[in-house]
Amino acid sequence: MSGSRKASIVSGYDLVQSLGGRRAATRPAAEAPPPPRPAPAGSVALPTKRDIACPDCGWESHVMGRQSYAVCPKCRKKIDIVDYTVDIDFSGTIATAGAVRLAPGGIVHSGEIRAAIVDLASRVEGGRIVAWHRLDLRAGAVCQPDHIEFRDLRLDAGARLAFTCALACRRLDVAGDLEGEFVVSGEVFLRAGGALRGSLRCAHLTVEDGASLAARLQVGGGDPVVPGP
Repeated sequence: MSGSRKASIVSGYDLVQSLGGRRAATRPAAEAPPPPRPAPAGSVALPTKRDIACPDCGWESHVMGRQSYAVCPKCRKKIDIVDYTVDIDFSGTIATAGAVRLAPGGIVHSGEIRAAIVDLASRVEGGRIVAWHRLDLRAGAVCQPDHIEFRDLRLDAGARLAFTCALACRRLDVAGDLEGEFVVSGEVFLRAGGALRGSLRCAHLTVEDGASLAARLQVGGGDPVVPGP
């Protein structure tokens, strides 16, 4: 009988150690973590939304960004939407669906200015100014009511305006001194330090503390009322 081989005895501990070492030997090297993403170089700004109004028919709409012209959705005319600043003696015509700023030091002698927004801080001696969307009247502005036309009026602190005839408009925002007879289809804001005298009919009225209101009132429906002192 040939010589028999001696059987070796392997314990469970040895088996586990053997498998663990084998796995360690064949385990791939750990991958390096991905490099961090670079910080963004800048932010992306959304296009500016602008209110415009056609200088021919007054149709109000919006445009995005700084376009220089558009087509009126109502009358289909090509309209200029460039913004202008006038700081000289002016006699001429401007028609834009954008904004016109009449800066201090300038004087409007004659002609016509038609724009969505007119920022008036100068002297108006003649001509006609039409703000299809809003007229911003600044402190130091000098004008006669028969030279201006607007849908919304915003009167800054220190600005003064008095109307001798009844006026219908869409919105009033008063921080200055305003006098006259007004019929407002929308809202009237009377800011602290502002004053309104005369007669007022409107859909909504907001009066801040420190404002002065001395007018015959009719807010919403109902009969006109006279506020107390």
